[in-house]
Amino acid sequence: MAQFEFEGVQFDSPDGWQERTVVSFVASARPDDQYAPRVTLTREVRRDGDSLGAHVQRQLIALAAVLRELEMVDSEEVEIAGRRAHQTRCTWRDDSGVVDQLVVYLEPEPGNRGVVTVTCTARLEAASTVRPVFERMLAAIRVTGSAPRATQVPPSYPPAFQAPESTIVPMPGVRVRR
Repeated sequence: MAQFEFEGVQFDSPDGWQERTVVSFVASARPDDQYAPRVTLTREVRRDGDSLGAHVQRQLIALAAVLRELEMVDSEEVEIAGRRAHQTRCTWRDDSGVVDQLVVYLEPEPGNRGVVTVTCTARLEAASTVRPVFERMLAAIRVTGSAPRATQVPPSYPPAFQAPESTIVPMPGVRVRR
């Protein structure tokens, strides 16, 4: 696999705006493949005082509110690139079938609230075939320098999220129906 390193571009951003990096790699899709396997890297800001675990739970609650038939398959602490990380695996349904998703949240450097999230997504029927590719990609991650400091969290973070009346934190083996 070729190595990839995302290098920043510098410019002046308006006050109150924050950096939300998104990098995505998609497998070559067949013409009949509506949902090709993909790996997406994002940088998100955790709330002040949140541990990595609290940030992950907040993200899972947000997912449970918007994804149909979300089922947590696994959730565990792991180490990626020498850093503490949290890995979750879930399935959910969209209009064309069941999606399998593996998400890794990397613990940032002390004093930095920017969490790098690696999301590996595939159709359930392709998941067992592409999971070894995803695992090789995750094993090859290297932290190559200091990440930009994420210091400001907008007051509405996560964006415009309205919690359901009964907040559910999905646990492995639990299916949440919407």
